[in-house]
Amino acid sequence: MYATDALRTEGTAHLVEAARATGARRFVVESMAFGYGYGDHGDRPLTENDPFGPRGATPALERHIAGMRTKERLAFEAEGLDGIALRLGLFYGPGGTEALLPLLRRRQLPLPGDRGRVLPWVELTDAARAVVAAVERGRPGQAYNIADGTPMGFRAHVEAVARTFGLPKPLNVPLWFLKPMSYAHTVMSSRLRMSCAKAEREQAWTPRYASSHEGLAALRPTSHL
Repeated sequence: MYATDALRTEGTAHLVEAARATGARRFVVESMAFGYGYGDHGDRPLTENDPFGPRGATPALERHIAGMRTKERLAFEAEGLDGIALRLGLFYGPGGTEALLPLLRRRQLPLPGDRGRVLPWVELTDAARAVVAAVERGRPGQAYNIADGTPMGFRAHVEAVARTFGLPKPLNVPLWFLKPMSYAHTVMSSRLRMSCAKAEREQAWTPRYASSHEGLAALRPTSHL
């Protein structure tokens, strides 16, 4: 994730400079749900008023969260630009979900059970529509949660992918099995819900696909895999 962290910090700083050089007035950054922190957030949907960018539980997680924290700060503090942040759920959809299909086909994607853990998801074209809404109607200096209306566990989402494309379900493994893949273990240990009422109210944005089931069903007819 270190290259991604650098994109969030150094990459965003370069884009701010480019925006100024080209005379842009509005600067929209793609932030993400895990900026609220990894771990168990309970069942209450988080809003934009909840703390964003809390200190990470380990040095590695702090590096990741600091990148998200810095990215939003650069947008909000950019002189001469109207900065807006979109705190996006986990992506799926055209250009994203296809990467899972070969792994599922070869049964190379073992996953633990969700055990009540859920995460926010957003279909990629819905995320793109949210960016357009932010450019056209977002309030400067504001952050907006962007996700569909159906939080879903990581395994449940991947099982939905498998059903949609007629592929084998992922093998079931205990959560500790993923500890060598530390970031995957951290993500799949987390529970996080987000409220998107602010985006609906201020940007008139609502997801076209209310759940992964609907978004995946729309994806299958266009896939050639």
